Amino acid sequence: MIIIHEREVSNTHGTGVLLKNIMNVIDDRNNIVLCTYPQNTPDSAIPHFYFDDFSLYRGSKIVRKLLLSKIGASLYFRFKKLKFDKISVNTQTTVFITIYTFDLLWRTLKFMRLFPDKKYILYMMDNFIDFDDPEEGQLNKKAFTYITNKAHKRIAISQKLANDLEEITKKKFDTFYGPRLVNWNNINKYYNQKKENKICFLGNAWIEDVLPVVNEQLRRKKMFVTWFTNQKVFEELKQKYSLTNFLFGGSYSSEDVIEAIASFRYGLILYGLESESQNYYNRKLQEYSIPSKIIDYCLAGIEPIYYGPENTACFDFLSSHALGVLLNKSNFIDFLDNFDRFALKPVNLQKMKSIALNSSTESFMQLIKD
Repeated sequence: MIIIHEREVSNTHGTGVLLKNIMNVIDDRNNIVLCTYPQNTPDSAIPHFYFDDFSLYRGSKIVRKLLLSKIGASLYFRFKKLKFDKISVNTQTTVFITIYTFDLLWRTLKFMRLFPDKKYILYMMDNFIDFDDPEEGQLNKKAFTYITNKAHKRIAISQKLANDLEEITKKKFDTFYGPRLVNWNNINKYYNQKKENKICFLGNAWIEDVLPVVNEQLRRKKMFVTWFTNQKVFEELKQKYSLTNFLFGGSYSSEDVIEAIASFRYGLILYGLESESQNYYNRKLQEYSIPSKIIDYCLAGIEPIYYGPENTACFDFLSSHALGVLLNKSNFIDFLDNFDRFALKPVNLQKMKSIALNSSTESFMQLIKD
């Protein structure tokens, strides 16, 4: 399988974890990644190639207009000879695409024009493409609609994202949150483990300026959060924001961390302050994406605490599933005041297991099958 992605596939990002699971589900042989440019150290087990190596640039506005036409694309490639001898393109039948940006959008369209007969699976995990500009936005809309029409399956990670993409393309998008490799033999062990009245936190805060606010509220109540993340990142943020009430829990793989957190009662999700982020990137993440830590918490049998605004895909997901404790700056302190009383309430483990099942690789296989 060919994976067309913005950056390398690795376990350091939530999308990297999802993509590796997808590769294992669809086809675990001869997987290759085609991405925009190197950013981090790629997973050495998966060959990585870069669009720039094959002159697959997005092109000028004239080139982009040519690519939107079948005849124009044919003329363009007659004069623009691209060699793919480094990549076994012809032996790959499935191409998995996840597009974030304007740049990758047009590179993907070029690839699809060159190889129109592949089985394309489009999975939108985020969207930072401008569809609103009077000229560029219309071109982007036409390009994305072409990609959508060619896709064998169209999937969005949240209902909000699916709704917006359907409005743009007039095509139906399935929603799927996952996939996750689930060790069902361990689920009951984690669920039966005694939960201590403690809070853990996995991964990253989506908007870091929330950290000192939460830390001050924890400090006032003499409570602590155990943070499982990269130690270097933890130390840098602890020093930057004087995080006295965040404790380092360790750095684990995505599989081992579930066992490490199974004794906690709550798992924190820090999404930001109440006001909408002024940063475009963060605002789009809030609007469309759902952090993978929710599945980790469900697999461990611990209840999520969501701290952030209501206008996010994460808030919508949790509220629609009636899962977790939904808080913001004003009522988080009340939750801490009554922490022991809240923690006595039974956890709805059956609901968590249902979310894990619906987010599993088995469910993903059912979704993409012919």
